[in-house]
Parts: sequence; structure tokens; C-alpha cells
Amino acid sequence: MAARPSQEDFAEQISLLSQQSSKETLYPRPDFTALRRYVKAPAPGPRITSDGSSAASFTSLSHDETITNAFAVIHDLQSGTPVYFPSASLTEFSDYKPPGAARGSLVFMRGYARPEWLGAIGEKYKVDLELYQRHLQNKPFAAGGRDCYSTPCLPSASTRVFQLTIPTIWERGTDFNPCEPEDLERDRQHMAKSLVEYNRQMRNGVAGGAESMVSNCLQFSKKTYVLEQTVTVEVGPPSTGGSWRAIIWMDSGKDLSRGVHGPWSPPPGSRAWETYFVPVVVQGPSATRIVSSDTLRPGNLRPEPSPATLRPQLSRHSTLRPQAATSPPWQLNHHHQGQGSSTPVAHHTPAEEWRANQNVCLLPLRYGSCLDKNVAGNDALYAISELLRFAAAAEAQFFSLVDERIQQELSFVGRSNAGGRQYAISLLNLNYIKTSLRLHAASIAGTVELLGGRGMLNWPRVSAPTSDFQVAERMAALLDADFAYLLRQAEALAHQCDRGIDTLANSSALEQSRRSADNAMRVEKLTMLASIFIPLSFVCSIWGMNFREMGSGQMSIWMWFATAGPVIIFSFIIYRMELIKKWVAKARDNNEE
Repeated sequence: MAARPSQEDFAEQISLLSQQSSKETLYPRPDFTALRRYVKAPAPGPRITSDGSSAASFTSLSHDETITNAFAVIHDLQSGTPVYFPSASLTEFSDYKPPGAARGSLVFMRGYARPEWLGAIGEKYKVDLELYQRHLQNKPFAAGGRDCYSTPCLPSASTRVFQLTIPTIWERGTDFNPCEPEDLERDRQHMAKSLVEYNRQMRNGVAGGAESMVSNCLQFSKKTYVLEQTVTVEVGPPSTGGSWRAIIWMDSGKDLSRGVHGPWSPPPGSRAWETYFVPVVVQGPSATRIVSSDTLRPGNLRPEPSPATLRPQLSRHSTLRPQAATSPPWQLNHHHQGQGSSTPVAHHTPAEEWRANQNVCLLPLRYGSCLDKNVAGNDALYAISELLRFAAAAEAQFFSLVDERIQQELSFVGRSNAGGRQYAISLLNLNYIKTSLRLHAASIAGTVELLGGRGMLNWPRVSAPTSDFQVAERMAALLDADFAYLLRQAEALAHQCDRGIDTLANSSALEQSRRSADNAMRVEKLTMLASIFIPLSFVCSIWGMNFREMGSGQMSIWMWFATAGPVIIFSFIIYRMELIKKWVAKARDNNEE
């Protein structure tokens, strides 16, 4: 039996690949520098949580919490049976063999992956390193190196590896509608600094296995924020025996409250409920089918198996069946009443303990509940359709938020109390929104290209004509329609931003013109006053105000009035000379007629 490649060999391979220069090879890959830094990141040390306990204490969890904290999840698509591997079960993962001949399988990687996991998954499934490189290219591990400007990729380069962006809306405790545009520049700068600190800790290897990662964080108001996470998918071609696999690396893993703190963490002194993550709402018949009320009742879970069942090679019962897809997220956090009890009860999170509760974290754990297993095992696009539908629903929510923010910014245009500063704030906010829209539109456009060029994909596909073929083609058409709609919506919102920016710019110019006209009126009044008082001062300086009435001279004060009157009249005539010329010209024209 051949020796298994070591982690050192894996890291050395990536290091050599990233250090090749254009002098040595025709196809250098300096963009693999981020991946090289990642695999050589130091092992995480103990992290102290907000309550003073070590993060290592999180390993003593109930069975279902162990499942929710699993790093790798393997889904046998035909049987619909997932197997969960915690971060500490690398050996078990490497030795695991699926029961029977699995035709198609999905391998989910959840959150932060330790370098040894990348090596093990790459060796076991012959993963293209492009998957790892693309997933890390926008992460903190890419910071500090030279930009190769290698993104976005060409459509031909995305036929095997492609990416999705899943935005999550979250809100923070201010409950009011502002009566003027919100100046968010200082808050955004503070959030950017917090994100830089988060990235620094991630680069230093502070994160543990399966901890959620965050690509970016956006602020649209003092209340509403958006957290962006990336999903990178590699679909392998079918093997000689017809089996195939897809590797899906998701930023979402454990609950964000158990990871490195970032801008989304509740600020000190705030209450836990004030920071609320809006769940991604996936609409459709499969998401609203009628189920038994007992299924939705918290605590109605299967009995807890022994810890040995988490190790697949030690027990014939090692394959862990997923919980019912219709059970709500809160059912995943539970414990038992007393040792050895088989009756689970609902676990109530303390009011002071914050949880993000992102439902995207549950997607790998509940995946496939809405899919036809026979079709999923033979058609790769259909197999990942649930992931694509989830990403599309998240983008639709994001666009709804953006539309609301655009309307909010434009609602102040034309108000009597709207000033130039308010227009400037709205312009900054609209430019910020437009930049975010452009990035999301680019991501969606890549997915549209992928779905539209399905004929170029060397993916497993159901043969025609069969009923399974019709199911797969219908799903492909629905996905194509959904993402095409999202792309049109992104373009429409971007156009709306452009029109709003033009409107604000014109309104700002009109406001500036109005202020200039007001200033001109004030200058005209000041000029008129000067036209009167400067001649008066001249007359006063001539006479010196030495008049008999004032007891300082022999002349009468009427001499001053007799002199000042003609001077003032002459000054006023000079001041209004242009108007007098117009009157004279108009009178001359009237006489000639």
C-alpha cells in the first residue's frame, strides 16, 4: 500500500507551485501565494471567550451540537444519507469508505479548514487546487501580497470550479426611521478597522476548525448591515465506473458567536436580542409543504446515539441519518435530562448569550431533503440545485434591501429643508450601494454564464429521454430563469442608482445656484448701502462737521445737506447707470415707432 502524502508534502507542493516564475515556466501561478500562506498558518492556540472560559470547552458538546459543529459532511446522493466528521476526526475521514457503490456524492467543507484537512480532502478526492485558491483569494490570507489581477475568471475557467456569494442581512438595535440621510462614513471606517483586526486574527491562525469565515461586511444604515460569505464548488467529471463527486467549501460553519469576533458581534453593553440575523427565506412548494405538527415541535428529535457512531470505521451504525428537513433550526441545540436518558429536551439559550443562528449553516446538515435522490445521483446540476436556490433566495433578499435603501436616500430630494450637505451624504450612500451592486451583479453574471453554457460542462448528466431527464431539465430551466431575473434586477437597481445620483447632482447644483443667487442679492444690498454711505463719508470729511449748530464752526448745517443731496443723487445715478441706459433706449425705441 502506497504511503499517504504527508501534510508537509502537500504544503511543499503548493509552495513550489506559487514560487515558480515566468522565467521558469509558461504558466506560473503566483496567485497561489494566499493558499501557501494558508497551509503554513500556525496552529490555533487556546482562545479565551467573553465569559472567561477557554474556547476548547466547546468540544464537550451534545451529539446534535457535535453535528452542527462538524467540519466535513459527506452526502451519498442516492441513499440520501449524510456522514458527519468533526474537526478532530481527520483520521476517520481519511479511512472512511462509503457503503456500497455510491454513484454521486457531495462533500461539504464548513468554515475554516485546517491545512491538514485540505491535504486529506485533496488526496482522497483528487481535488483541483483551483478550488482552494479561489476560495481564499478574497480572504485575509490574500492580503499583503502582489495582486495578479487574475479575477474575475473567464467562463471557460469556471466550468469546473465556480463561486457563489451568500449575503445575510443583520440588524442592530436602533428602531427608528431617520428624517434625514444618515452620515455613515465614520461608522463604515470603524467597521473597516474592525474587519482588518478580524482578518489579522484569521491570518495568525486564531480560528479553529469549522469556524465560520466572513468575506466582507457592508453597512447600509445605522440599523441594517449585510454580511457576505462565499461558497466555492468544484464538480468533478464522472470516473470510469460512472461515479462522481462535488466538493463544496462554504464560509459558513459553526455559529458566528463561537468564532473570531468581528463587526457583527454585539457591542459591549448591548443586549443579545438587539443583534438579529435575518434568516434566508427560500420560497417554493418544497419549503412550505404541510407536515405534522409534532415534527415542528421543539424537542421531538431522535434519541442520541453513542459517541462511537461519530467514528464511521468503528461501528456498523456509523452512518448518521439527518434530522427531519422540516424541523426548525432551534431543534439542533438540545441536551438530555440526566445521564443515559434517551428523551431529548429543548435547549434554551440564555438571554444574555448571543447567537447568530444563520440558517445557511444548516444547509450542509439538511441538504437534499427536497431533491429526487435518483435524479441527484446522476445529474450534478440537479444535485447542487438546492445550494443554487438558497444562494438565489439570499441575493433576492439583498436586492430587496438595496431597493429599500435607494428609495430611502431619494426620499429626501426636493424637501424644503434639504441642504447641500444632505445631498452630499445621499450621494456617498448611493455610490456605496452601487459599488456593492456591481460586485453582486458580477457574481450573478458568472452563474448565469455557467447555467447558460451547460453544454460546455463536463458534468454528469441524466440521459434523455427519461422521466429523470425531464425533472433535471426543468430544474435547470428554473435555475436559469431565477439567476437571469436576479441579473436583470441588479442591472435595474444599478440604473436606479445612476438616475438617483444624477437627480441628487442636479438638485445639489440647483441648491448651489439658489445659494449663489441669495448671496448675489445680499451683495447687491451691501453695494447699495456702500453707494450711499461712501459719498456721505466723503462729504463729511470735506466739511469736517464743523457747523454752528454743533458749536464747532460758523457755517450752517444746511450747507452739508445742500452738498450731500446732489452727491447722493449723482452716486445713485452712477449705480443705476445700466438700468437708466435701458430705460433711455426703450424710450427712444418707443418714440421711433
